[in-house]
Amino acid sequence: MTPKAWVILIVSILILVVMLQNIRDVSVQILLWRIDIPLVLLIFLTVIIGFIIGYFLSSISPKKRK
Repeated sequence: MTPKAWVILIVSILILVVMLQNIRDVSVQILLWRIDIPLVLLIFLTVIIGFIIGYFLSSISPKKRK
């Protein structure tokens, strides 16, 4: 396995542990809307959105190769 794969694996395990420890409901207010969702779902959605943004930003940035 490459070092990048190890880092992704370790970060994924840490995120999973944090998610499983936070299963209570929270109230989230976005502009005028207020919704009650489990904290684990909020963390999961935030991580997925972060990965998607990172993927798209890395795909549009210029590649520097030696």
